[in-house]
Amino acid sequence: MKARLALAHMSNQVDYMTAAYGDRKWWIECYAFWVCGTPNGTEAGSDNFRKPNIELARQLVKESGYDGRKLIIIGGADIPAYNAMSLLTAEKMKSIGFNVELQMTDWGSVAGRRAKKDAPEQGGWNIFHTTANGAHLASPITSPSTIMTCDGKNFVGWPCDEVVERMRDQYMKEGDPAKQKALVEQMHKRLWEVIPYVPLGQFKQPFLWRKNVTGVVRAGTLVFWNIDKS
Repeated sequence: MKARLALAHMSNQVDYMTAAYGDRKWWIECYAFWVCGTPNGTEAGSDNFRKPNIELARQLVKESGYDGRKLIIIGGADIPAYNAMSLLTAEKMKSIGFNVELQMTDWGSVAGRRAKKDAPEQGGWNIFHTTANGAHLASPITSPSTIMTCDGKNFVGWPCDEVVERMRDQYMKEGDPAKQKALVEQMHKRLWEVIPYVPLGQFKQPFLWRKNVTGVVRAGTLVFWNIDKS
């Protein structure tokens, strides 16, 4: 827990988004696990994480019982944003006292390797970076990243917290919108206590197409129907 908190206090969204996506017109700082600008886009509980606190991060590393073992960051060198974030994390982790090794490959290899629960020295891993579409991250029901079941069958990384899961179950069964909203706030505060993952910002994905291509569906996910070419 304290090691994850250290990573959260180490991180600076401006640094990550600038390194990964450049011009600020493409991204915003966002401390919502369920997407800023959506009905569930609360940032409750995030106040202490909005600015990096390197000294606190170093202290948490010491308190975590970290023994100096090598921590493996895996990343997709063929995806510029993932490559940039991986390099940045490696440097930041070293600065707060972690022993880090970068193992950069193609994203396909990362996607396969991240499913492994073996120890890092046996082909497993400790940290990776990824992104996901806001459409399915925008709800406690659909976002795989905040499902914290303790059966090891949830999203890679397999975060476990029974408190969050009880609240998520209540949320799914609750029919009163006002009570649902209150549960979202409570869950979100808890997420910032247990850190299932560290949010690094929110970006817009630009799409481009030639002038002779028409019928492109303006949606959060690129789809290949309704398209004509003149």
